[in-house]
Amino acid sequence: MKTLSGFTYRRRLQAKKQKTLCRISGLLLICLLVVAITVFNGGVAAGSKEVRQTVIVAEGDTLWSIAGRFLPDGTDIRSYISMIRSHNNLAGTLVYPGQILALP
Repeated sequence: MKTLSGFTYRRRLQAKKQKTLCRISGLLLICLLVVAITVFNGGVAAGSKEVRQTVIVAEGDTLWSIAGRFLPDGTDIRSYISMIRSHNNLAGTLVYPGQILALP
């Protein structure tokens, strides 16, 4: 009987070790996932806010007129219009009065 109880004790001890190892592995995996999501999120850090200039489209404004007013020196107006479109997820070149555009 003594060997049976010793065997049972070792088996329980081994099962307890496996359970502990499984819990530690799971916790480590969760921590790694949180770190990976944080690192690869691609967002701007909370302390360093990116400030973009915005413009409210007025009656009669076009992307060309807005781009002409805010065009940085040495930049081609066509590429600047393309950047405005991509920054604001515009499918075409139509803008509407009251629409807010973020300028690159």
